[in-house]
Amino acid sequence: MKKYRLSNYLNIIKLTKNYLLFNGFNGCMDEISEELGEKLEELQKNKVKQIKLINRYLEEEEKLYFVKRGYITVFSEKKEIKIFKKVIAFLDKQNIAEARKKANIMFLLSYDCNLKCDYCYQKSLRQTPNLKKIQPEFIEEFYSSIMKKLFPDITPESISITLYGGEPLLDKNYDTIKKILFHAGKNKQYIGTITNGTFSDKFLSLFGTKPGYISFAQITLDGMAEYHDSSRIGAGGQKTFSKILKNIHKLIDKGIKINIRTNVTKDNLEQISELLRFLKEQDIFDHPNVYFYTHPVHNHFNQTNNENLFNSVTYYQYLKNNNIEKTIRNPVLRRAESLSYLLDFQQGIPFKKTRFCMQNLPNCYIIDPEYDIYGCYEEAGRKGTEIGKLKNQKIIFNSIFKKNQSRSLLKMNNCLSCPIALVCGGECPVQNREINSSIFIPYCSDTKESIHLTLRVLYESRKETYVKNPFDSEYVLPHL
Repeated sequence: MKKYRLSNYLNIIKLTKNYLLFNGFNGCMDEISEELGEKLEELQKNKVKQIKLINRYLEEEEKLYFVKRGYITVFSEKKEIKIFKKVIAFLDKQNIAEARKKANIMFLLSYDCNLKCDYCYQKSLRQTPNLKKIQPEFIEEFYSSIMKKLFPDITPESISITLYGGEPLLDKNYDTIKKILFHAGKNKQYIGTITNGTFSDKFLSLFGTKPGYISFAQITLDGMAEYHDSSRIGAGGQKTFSKILKNIHKLIDKGIKINIRTNVTKDNLEQISELLRFLKEQDIFDHPNVYFYTHPVHNHFNQTNNENLFNSVTYYQYLKNNNIEKTIRNPVLRRAESLSYLLDFQQGIPFKKTRFCMQNLPNCYIIDPEYDIYGCYEEAGRKGTEIGKLKNQKIIFNSIFKKNQSRSLLKMNNCLSCPIALVCGGECPVQNREINSSIFIPYCSDTKESIHLTLRVLYESRKETYVKNPFDSEYVLPHL
């Protein structure tokens, strides 16, 4: 009799009535009875009894089917991990090769900002007055020599540019932005910006749908006017909601693609559905160029009050209790949107996420006013996390860069037997470093619970149509 054990990559997920089996290696999904699901859950907790009881719980035909789907295996745990590592190595090589075909530069124009949001992870960087900015002369240097050195094998039109800050669209940065757009137009590059949306009308002429113009913007609204104006407050106490709303309408009229993000804490939970109704009334929410989403505030650097925060599972449960979980884009729903292809997937390799984000991929860099280079937009300005320096038109990378670039699931022992590793990618390296002091030791928090919830939502609502972010490949933010 063959000795079967449950696969390392088997996920057993409770549905409303029955159970869902999900293989995090090959993407297979099957619904089973509640009775069998409970038995398999029990076995997953007790490896000693697995071999004996699998033969008791499953008929021969069921065992053959479960082996075919990858839920049970005759391989030992070590052997299965060895096979998993080979697949990861193959996928990671493909991922790196694909990433090398394109690039994204985020110009962090200045750490200066005209708002003082309590949860901002950059607020500690703005203690110094008269903060530096990237000068137009540097942009000339970048396009005349540095760009080719930084990306020797990439054509200029394959490089996306993001304007970032602080707040990038400040008057002090206007000349630098004009210089960027001039060269971007010559090089057929698409430009995006992450802005608070309070910019003056003088910037409107810089927005457009062609290369050399700002064709994408991410803007934040934290609720209706009264709450938003206490959350996203001007540095001098100014209200900002009305100005931002007017600018959103102006950008829509120009055909600009917009992400509208709402940062959620316990304070503005009740604002979310009201904001959604308001954006519908304003003909913003359903506009084809607008993507509205919400996300709980995270606190990697202890920049705000933890007691006011919650995770994505708790947030989804709140939305569900109020019957708005399907209309408010939240982390669970957004992940379900991204995994909806699984419902029709028939062959091939379904999961390819061997790395979590831009920090661990080639050709994604942030350049700040000190001309330091960073691999993550949240790390920018935090001394000791820079990955290199631009000096006298030379590019000098350091050991942190090499360490970041080496980070994949292959280097994360805790992830090699994880049933959701290829869906997760090893979690946020910045979070891992801040909590576990190493980018190679994952801090999983609610990740597994959140992914299981996502798969349950996806499976139980499989007849519904999932919408994806409407933005095409001409301009893609590196961290979305």
